[in-house]
Amino acid sequence: MVLTIHCGGQFQALWQGEDLGPPPTQVTGAMLLFLARTPGSWVLRSELGRRFFASGLESARLNSVRQTIFRLRKWLPEGTIETSFSQVRLKCRCQIILKLPNGEQATGPQIAPMLDHPWVDEFRASWSISPGMPAPHPIQKFGELVNSLADFDAETARQALASMPLLANGLPTDVLSGLLGKARPKRLGDSFSCEYEELRGAAAFRAGQVRLARDHYLRAFKIAKRLRDPEAMARTSSQVMFHLLELGDIDQATEWLSILSSSDRADSMRLLVLNAKATFFWNNGGLSEGLATMRSAEAHLRKATRVDRIHFLANYSVLLAEANELDGSQEVIDRARSEGHPAIDLAAFFVLQMAEAESLIRSREAVRAQELLRSALINAKATQHTVAQWYLREALSEAISQQDPIQGQRLWLQVEKERLAECYRLTPRVLMRRRRVMGSA
Repeated sequence: MVLTIHCGGQFQALWQGEDLGPPPTQVTGAMLLFLARTPGSWVLRSELGRRFFASGLESARLNSVRQTIFRLRKWLPEGTIETSFSQVRLKCRCQIILKLPNGEQATGPQIAPMLDHPWVDEFRASWSISPGMPAPHPIQKFGELVNSLADFDAETARQALASMPLLANGLPTDVLSGLLGKARPKRLGDSFSCEYEELRGAAAFRAGQVRLARDHYLRAFKIAKRLRDPEAMARTSSQVMFHLLELGDIDQATEWLSILSSSDRADSMRLLVLNAKATFFWNNGGLSEGLATMRSAEAHLRKATRVDRIHFLANYSVLLAEANELDGSQEVIDRARSEGHPAIDLAAFFVLQMAEAESLIRSREAVRAQELLRSALINAKATQHTVAQWYLREALSEAISQQDPIQGQRLWLQVEKERLAECYRLTPRVLMRRRRVMGSA
């Protein structure tokens, strides 16, 4: 049994080819589209409440979710919606078709134009391609493949996610979280458990849940240590250190830097380790120490993996821009792109965008900086990358403040409030930008 949803220039739900009629309400249609992206995956009622009923108390949001599920059940065939006390899922095969009646691919406002809801705007944005960002078709296909695999064998689905982390991390955060839920290992020692915990950490970080992300990376490190896998130990310990920095726990971050430094023996890992060390200095106000570490790391570029090289060059370009070495920053950006930078590598994509924006801000080319940052924000919203949105909006506030200080300060305070609500620390490098935006305000 297949539920087909046509979203190209219309919103039409068909069950085995039979039209189910219009959704009872706008939010009912939006919630169906949300659930249909990962059919079979359980979604927390509390998450649906946050996404579809943002205002009001939690009890009121959960009540609105209950009413919407009731409407979905009345609208859809019996047995299509399955619920538990705290979760909901769509229990059928689904097809979402984004073709217009003329056969062309629908994009942006052409997608489900009659549905008016902020989450549907995010869904549309994921198909509104900005310059430099690839069409999401390969990533979407990958998600569909893993979802199908998970219906038959969770281990195979987990292997697919672990083997292709660039594609996995290119998925919207809610889709990745749903797939990880279906691919969950039964026991701690199951295959690909370490990579699984790393992806859980990445998904939590993108959602702005830094403490939860740290905990997943800690579990991944323990698994890597038990397996005596030095590369995984270096990879996971660098992430634990980074998240401790974001939480403001400098003492613990320093201890993990020491653990990470013990991984500095293998040639293939030296670039990753030095990149992490530079990040430690950079986020503690030691821009010159960070740059010195980056410069010393260049000798190890040739022996590193392409992904590690690109991530290193992306970070290096931002440090140079923040140090006002604009020509050097552009040269490093060009080197990253000459590596055959895969645009689906979202981590590198957003950092390189930030580096270009930093150069424009330092050159006081405020209009061009704003255009670039707004373009990058479309992609950050489309992939539901909360943390990237914070960093991009902070940079945008500085670009705006060069023309309109009051408007720039308002945007900064809005982002700062969101950061602090999630227990993020304003690191010294963030505080330096704050001083430039807020001045004496």
